[in-house]
Amino acid sequence: RRVHGGPTQRGKTRHMLHSLSVRLSLIRRASVVVKKYSIGQLVEGEVTELALAGQGVVRTDDGFVVFAPRCLPQSRVSVSVSRCYRHYAEGVIDHVIKPSPLEIKAPCPHFGSCSGCHTQNMSYDNQIRQKEVQAVNLVKRFASSVSDRVTISPMQSNPNAYHYRHQMKFAVQAIPGFNPTTKQNQSNTVSQSHLRGFTLIGLHAIPKKDDPPLLVEDISECLLQSPLANSILTSLRQSLNDPKLASSRSILSHVHHITIRAPPSPTNTDDNTPSALVIETDLEPAEHKKKSGMLLPLIRSTLNRYPQIRYVASYSKSNQEYIMLYGKPFITETIHQTTIRLTPFTIKTASLNLSEIIWKAVETACNVRPTDVIYHLFCEEGGLALLLSQNASKVFGFDSSQKWIDEAQENSALNKQRNARFVQFDLDKENSTLPRLSLPDPSTVVVSAPSGGLSPNLINWICEYRPRRIVVVSHNVPIFVRDMARLCEKGMNAVMVPIDLMPHTPYASCIGSFTWK
Repeated sequence: RRVHGGPTQRGKTRHMLHSLSVRLSLIRRASVVVKKYSIGQLVEGEVTELALAGQGVVRTDDGFVVFAPRCLPQSRVSVSVSRCYRHYAEGVIDHVIKPSPLEIKAPCPHFGSCSGCHTQNMSYDNQIRQKEVQAVNLVKRFASSVSDRVTISPMQSNPNAYHYRHQMKFAVQAIPGFNPTTKQNQSNTVSQSHLRGFTLIGLHAIPKKDDPPLLVEDISECLLQSPLANSILTSLRQSLNDPKLASSRSILSHVHHITIRAPPSPTNTDDNTPSALVIETDLEPAEHKKKSGMLLPLIRSTLNRYPQIRYVASYSKSNQEYIMLYGKPFITETIHQTTIRLTPFTIKTASLNLSEIIWKAVETACNVRPTDVIYHLFCEEGGLALLLSQNASKVFGFDSSQKWIDEAQENSALNKQRNARFVQFDLDKENSTLPRLSLPDPSTVVVSAPSGGLSPNLINWICEYRPRRIVVVSHNVPIFVRDMARLCEKGMNAVMVPIDLMPHTPYASCIGSFTWK
């Protein structure tokens, strides 16, 4: 019997049985897929190129593809298969049969043990070529239908291949009874107090067969960060392992990471560059307020040695709360003639957009006119919007987070920019149409794209204004190519400018300039 025009009960049952039969057929079809290799099997092949995330594309003698990390093009390797799928497999390098002619000696003594750098054993020019090939292949694969509307510029290299990082996040591991010299665990039990162990501070370690299971590679110096940051890192290691502070070291079992903010400077380590530390813990809110003060005695000697450290903050992952342990709650930096306040919140979530290379490239792509009205979406701390406001008529910055809007307004007041305004606006809506704003229509829209890219709703909302130019900044190249294809399908032409902000790593950035056809 039909009720309110709905399907009969028999129709519902028939539909349910049909759906069940379709699912069973898919399960049977998946179960008969024969995997080419078994787990742990050794296969040989030539490394033809580097794919995304620095994975080497190993083509076996029969043409099958195995992705393996930390191998160079033009080498022949033996790979131990860890996962096998229908059309490709994943594995780890067992040994190198024939070295690559592109291989050079890595200058860092931690290369091969530290997970930070992937291609330090290849010249920087060759790294740029590999990343250019990746960008071109992504466009061919995911934007082939609009490739006639896309112009790919040569990749912009970083003028500083080393010592370019403004800040780095170091992992902390306290090991009971651990001897850092012999890398042997002197204790048979892992339940011993952390007071008798050694605290490692560095980057995540690459697992090796014969070594004890260490999570952190203890780093004496990182060639990617500034000399000042390396000096602070060395001092922190000494402070955290000072036997005179044994009564305070029990708190280290709750410390997961320490972020060092010390921008590169052309001068030596005794320069006056403002620096900051953010210590990340797993303490619950009540414990965080009581115990975070135990961290300060552990780093007091470092603070006395380096007056450049203007503040230290403790961060609780459980409730995302910051507690100031030392100094004022912010430092200031000048990037491309714009002064930016960096609070603990800004430093903890700082993106790669705080880069003079990105700012110069965006300024060039926008080609700002004195009469321009600019919308900056996902403006975060507002630095890029303030830069553009120096030559534009009006700039409106938007972000979904009120915290970021507050930071941006503080920076606007600091720079005395009266033609920049920041508005909290939900840019992340996916299931509802974004409303049109009661503001002047933009002539240029700048988007600092989040890691997940732009939603179709947001792209439609931008295109409804039909601005003269759209500039997209992205640090996720595959997602950028997807969004670029969507914008080109709306009738736009694109100029894609790949940028290598982080040499020796598999990561790249992109700036896209879109104009109407």
